[in-house]
Amino acid sequence: MKYRKVATGIMSVALAASMIVPTGAAQDQGVVKTETVYVKADKTGNVKETIVSDWLQNVSESPTIKDRSTLNQIKNVKGDETFKRGKKNAITWQADGKDIYYQGTTDEETPVQLKAAYYLDGEKIDPEQLDGKSGELKIKITAENSTDTPFTVMSMLTMPADQCSNVTVTNGRVISDGKNEIAVGIMMPGLIKQLDLDDYNGEQYESVTIKCQIKDFEPVSIYNIAMNGLLNDINLDDVDEVTDLLDELKDSSKKLADGSKELSDSIGTLSDKAKEYTDGIAKYIAGVEKYSAGVTKVSSGLSQLANGSGKLVSGSDSVAEGAEKINQSITTLASSMKQLQTGASSVSSGIATLDSSLAQIESAIAAAAPSEEERAQLQAIEGQISQQEAVLNSIEDKSSNEYAALAGAIQIEKSLKSKLESSMSSSVQLENAISQVRSYTKSGGTLSAGAKAVADGLGTAAAGADKIESGTKTLAEGAKTVASGTDSLDSGIQAAKKGTDQLTANNSTLTKSGKTINSASAAVNEGISKLEKGARTLTDGMFKFDRDGIQKGTETVDKVFDKMDELIDKDADYQNFSGMAKGMEGEVKFIIEMQ
Repeated sequence: MKYRKVATGIMSVALAASMIVPTGAAQDQGVVKTETVYVKADKTGNVKETIVSDWLQNVSESPTIKDRSTLNQIKNVKGDETFKRGKKNAITWQADGKDIYYQGTTDEETPVQLKAAYYLDGEKIDPEQLDGKSGELKIKITAENSTDTPFTVMSMLTMPADQCSNVTVTNGRVISDGKNEIAVGIMMPGLIKQLDLDDYNGEQYESVTIKCQIKDFEPVSIYNIAMNGLLNDINLDDVDEVTDLLDELKDSSKKLADGSKELSDSIGTLSDKAKEYTDGIAKYIAGVEKYSAGVTKVSSGLSQLANGSGKLVSGSDSVAEGAEKINQSITTLASSMKQLQTGASSVSSGIATLDSSLAQIESAIAAAAPSEEERAQLQAIEGQISQQEAVLNSIEDKSSNEYAALAGAIQIEKSLKSKLESSMSSSVQLENAISQVRSYTKSGGTLSAGAKAVADGLGTAAAGADKIESGTKTLAEGAKTVASGTDSLDSGIQAAKKGTDQLTANNSTLTKSGKTINSASAAVNEGISKLEKGARTLTDGMFKFDRDGIQKGTETVDKVFDKMDELIDKDADYQNFSGMAKGMEGEVKFIIEMQ
């Protein structure tokens, strides 16, 4: 009865395997060797015995079959055909045109080794002590691949429904038929290492964990099947479109990084010129203050002159000379103010030119962003994933390796798609950053408005200077009138007094204009400083994004595709465990019973 249960379990796993991996394709001539390796192990995975069954399909119906095998105790299990051993494990079968079925044993280690650990209520326990126990049971099955060939391992555990409940399994499914709870898990040991994906945790693909609540538990066997060949059906021809898209993305990212560097350099030049401009404004304000103090003194002197006309007559020549010098100084000041106003207009025009350059850069960024065609290509990839998911959902046997392999491939494709979407969204973020920079330079922005305020303030100051020039001219004419004769002394003094009063009144306008210019200059400096800092941050971020995001990411994707090509070749090359004659076609699977 015990051996009948064992045979039933092995046949169940073998039947599941046959649904995933087809038997050797018929050849027009030659021999196809199909090999099944049965490993008997204890419940923790320690190997007790390894039996190998080989089926030599005599497609060409040859009278003899030349084979090669490292097995011991070889025996024909389905006929009376005999064989002779030769050198270097060579075997010659007297087949008489028939297929040969033979069996043998080996002590060699299989390419995939399994270990199982058992826990009851969180404490590790010897599986032999689980008989009759109740509580929370956890079984962790771990697979190790000692070769470079990609193997897929399916583990299956069947427990009576009246002894367990709340059954869960990682990397697999739980199937219930009313009487039994069947937990099936899939592992792909060594796959992450074989793909050189060091940033990913490969442990999740190398183990299966089964959890459940047990009551009066009776230990059961775990049946496992390991096989290769699942990658042979993967077609990587379609990835050329993806790699072309990645190349375009790399080029666009490099252009964006170079453009952000040019922008940062230009804003640095603007910052230097703005500092020179504000230094000139500071000198101008200091001159206005000195001039205002001089006008005040002149006004005070004329007031004293009005109160003492006798003293004024004696010094009328000096007053006329002084008034002429003031008039010349004011004329020079008015001319300087007009030049400052012209310079401020040039600054405002320069900011407008800068905004135009930023607009061009913004357009270049928009042009470098993923096109509709590229987005359509990404949608095509999404469509391909949807089609694969539809195929996945159409597979009735959710516990099959075909289901698990396709699900794993879809997971990888989704991960690649997510990276592409992340890379595309980064260009949108960069475009938003440039748009934020333009908020300072465009019409109405902080920088543009500040420059306009400076220009307006200088316009006001220039108008005030014109008025002051008119006043000093009146002063000079009054002083000349005083000097021309004492008869018009009184009227000349009053005219001069009127002129100084006008100068004093215009002093407040000139001072206010100076404060406006100073405030506007500070705003311009602050805006340019923020713009320069933002541009540097943008440049640093863009180069980091290009280096660590786009360039490194695309290199990783290319590396994965190259590794997949290598793995597919290695997957196709591994066809036998115990040996195979040259020119044969073969396939092999490993059935590991842990009991």
